[in-house]
Amino acid sequence: MPQGPRVKQIIALLIAAAAVAAAIPLTHPVNVDFTPVGVNFKWNLNPLCMNAQGLNAVEPDVVTSQHPAVALLMAMPGGLRAPLVNYLWIRSQDLHQEGKHYDAMQMADLICKLSPQFPGVWKFQSWQMAWNISATCDTREDRWRWVYNGIKLLRDQGLEINPTSILLYNQLAWTFIEKVGGDMDEMHWAYKQALAKMMQDLLASPPGASTTAAIEAFMPIANAPVDRNPLHRADEAHKYIQADQLALVLHGPADENSPLKIYHQPQAAEYAARLAALGVAIDRSLLQAYNAWSKDDAVATARSAYQSVEPGDDRTKALAELINDPAYADARKALLAFVRAQILWNEHHMDSRFMMELMIRFNAPLDWRVAPSHALYWTLYGVGASGHKFDSSFDSVALARMVTYCLKDMTWFGRMTYEEDPANPNWPKIHFSADRRYIALVQQEYDMLIQAWLAGERAKGTTPLPTYKDNLHRDGHINYLSQAIQMLWFRGLVGEAQQYFDWVRANYKPAEPEWNGTLEEFLFAKLVQDKNIIPLRVSQQLTASIQSALVCLALDDRAGYNRYMAYAAGVYQEAAKRLSKRDMKGWEQFKTPLAAQLRDLLVDPRAQGYELPLSARIKLYAAIAERWPSRSADDPGPVLMVYDMVAPYLSRQCKVAGESFDQAFPAPQFLQAYRDKRGQPLAPKSE
Repeated sequence: MPQGPRVKQIIALLIAAAAVAAAIPLTHPVNVDFTPVGVNFKWNLNPLCMNAQGLNAVEPDVVTSQHPAVALLMAMPGGLRAPLVNYLWIRSQDLHQEGKHYDAMQMADLICKLSPQFPGVWKFQSWQMAWNISATCDTREDRWRWVYNGIKLLRDQGLEINPTSILLYNQLAWTFIEKVGGDMDEMHWAYKQALAKMMQDLLASPPGASTTAAIEAFMPIANAPVDRNPLHRADEAHKYIQADQLALVLHGPADENSPLKIYHQPQAAEYAARLAALGVAIDRSLLQAYNAWSKDDAVATARSAYQSVEPGDDRTKALAELINDPAYADARKALLAFVRAQILWNEHHMDSRFMMELMIRFNAPLDWRVAPSHALYWTLYGVGASGHKFDSSFDSVALARMVTYCLKDMTWFGRMTYEEDPANPNWPKIHFSADRRYIALVQQEYDMLIQAWLAGERAKGTTPLPTYKDNLHRDGHINYLSQAIQMLWFRGLVGEAQQYFDWVRANYKPAEPEWNGTLEEFLFAKLVQDKNIIPLRVSQQLTASIQSALVCLALDDRAGYNRYMAYAAGVYQEAAKRLSKRDMKGWEQFKTPLAAQLRDLLVDPRAQGYELPLSARIKLYAAIAERWPSRSADDPGPVLMVYDMVAPYLSRQCKVAGESFDQAFPAPQFLQAYRDKRGQPLAPKSE
């Protein structure tokens, strides 16, 4: 007798129920194998990277305590979870297609919680937010919100549950280096501005004098007390501050013989009480007060030069005075370092100790306001957490390439000029320039990477054994050094450029004809053979040649100034004709990169690799004021554009040298009108 539809449905349901019942006993060993763990490791600085030593699991309570919803959903039998995940996945994609992204995000959140120990699920959902959903938004605020949602999904949830997954660390690093640090998205400047603002508010500007100064400035943050047990991470409700750790700074440990007494700052409690009387707690509000009123260079020079910084009412005046009171200098330093370390760990899930170790390992002044620094952090933190050992495998080579990729990016964009914009408080004015200090680091990393690859090939018994000049990274290495040679030459560092040029010829013996002549012939060949103008190349050559021109002018080398400035003008004119407005962002006028380079050389030429005494900078200031005069507040010259940013530095240097600041660096014409114009509040607008 033929079976009707109803009978078939009943039979199918019975079979499905039997399958689910049979699957339930099998879920226990799966759940045991995938028990989430935390990590507790010590870093070992080996020649290539940091690797975890003694990787120890902590109690899986990190899930039940920090993610109770995940623990609850994990109690569901695997036989039920699988079909539910499939349904939610399909439904979330439908919602995305319909433009209902917030509904889809809720679905994605549920999918991740149903499959918490499968890194691929977290990776896909993060990528969906940062790349796909963000691209459907129209404003920079919405774009950045979705990009940062993708970052936080991995950083705050996925890695909390899967702390040894190199896949998730790599994806997080890729989001920073490519989505935030890259330029493929038309709103990439907004992402760079948002990250810069976030980290400037938290850590302030790093000192530019030297790498040693940058490391020393970060040392108190690395040494501040933080309980790094994931179970004890403070949340937003607690202002991301661990109360027991704060007590160590304010009052010290109960046991006078405890080694934790090193965290106690004698004046901290008194200073905290005085701040509390003015409405400032030892949390983010301390950073806000410091950023608003401190006269320290780390924040004063980033503050908008066109806004009044004079406190208004009595309370604000008292707060500004207390923030700068030299009597509490040590207490203020300790409390600022404590708050910064706490927020780094509890909110950004970043270990300040490891951040400092990276700076020491590479001997580099890592600026945490730029995306490559974060990508480098998460790549190598993941290497240590997962216990990865570098070899010649594909995955290992990809990780090592990420390290060099980050350092290469900082070669071209490692220096940031930062200024608040009163018209758009959340979107500061930022400008990037090259940092030649990273060239030697990249060269060192490439050499170690190549040696590790050759050792791996030797261990595998590869025949014939590849030689150094035929290594896997050859093309990328040569291309990088080719660009570095050009940058060094245009900065006037001909000797360094010649050394790298000779090294490539000796070690790689390239067959291309441009490598067979002199350095000057090589540079000329590179210029005429490039048919397409690349924004990266424009940035390198424009900033390098402008800086060389200004140095020549400071040293009375007028011919050198004219030569380098003429080249820079030619690069700019060609770029303006052939690049899009998006690629020319920040260079709308030639005076903009000129002013940025002038600022850096006037304030601290040593950070740029030059020794320019104060007398030379006085000449440079006067010469630029004469050659590039201001026509009005609407048509400012470079000196007017940078005056308020450089004045605090130069006035102190003049005082030390016994010079009159007003005579050495006279205020430019139209200064007050320019301040009024730039300080006028405007309605924020999207780019």
